[in-house]
Amino acid sequence: MQKASLNSISQRRKKILITGSLAHFVHDGFSDVLFILLPLWATGLGLSHAQVGFLKMFLSGSMAIFQVPAGFLAERLGERVILFAGTALAGFAFIMLQTTNSFFGLAVCLLFAGAGCAVQHPLASSLISLAYKSGGRRPALGMYNFAGDLGKVTVPFFTSILISAYSWQVGTTTYGVVGLIAALTILIALISLKAGHEPTGHEPRVGQVEQITSGIIDLRGFSILSLISMIDSSARIGFITFLPF
Repeated sequence: MQKASLNSISQRRKKILITGSLAHFVHDGFSDVLFILLPLWATGLGLSHAQVGFLKMFLSGSMAIFQVPAGFLAERLGERVILFAGTALAGFAFIMLQTTNSFFGLAVCLLFAGAGCAVQHPLASSLISLAYKSGGRRPALGMYNFAGDLGKVTVPFFTSILISAYSWQVGTTTYGVVGLIAALTILIALISLKAGHEPTGHEPRVGQVEQITSGIIDLRGFSILSLISMIDSSARIGFITFLPF
């Protein structure tokens, strides 16, 4: 009886990991397919390098700004609702890209896409961390991060094939539809796994556990890792954005 219970827990953990990895794959695809689209938009719309940089900033900046609010919303509504809404919003924003033919229109769509993509990192990683709190958290998060890297490679590759065969509008619309399907899949999976639900009054919230430090136990270590991440992201993204030019 105990063995069957342990197997059930193990299966549930694996399914949560797969669901979180799917979210990471899809969302990293949203952000990194932009590196293929920017040169096409620059050529087709006559955009300057400054405007190209602004377009990338709109998506990345929006994604960064809304990550903390996404965490607070999840504290009230649960991870699965916010994760579904964010993924669906990003997918819808990509579908709407094909309706615009101006810098302003692209900027607005990318702002909404970035806001939708903001939910993935804090919420999917939280679901996986909670599922593996009794052990195996590091390998699980490693697999989760690998799924994101896979999305960064796979999505731009297949989208570029669609763009080559048809147009960038077909590429963005197709991946937008994929995003909507992924959002529904994630929601159904988390409901069936009873994960990421709305916290009840009897469940401890993150803010209640570490009210003084906001969940940050080692402030010095957190600050160092944050600085490394900022330097890495600014150098890497800046280089990749303008490499095609």
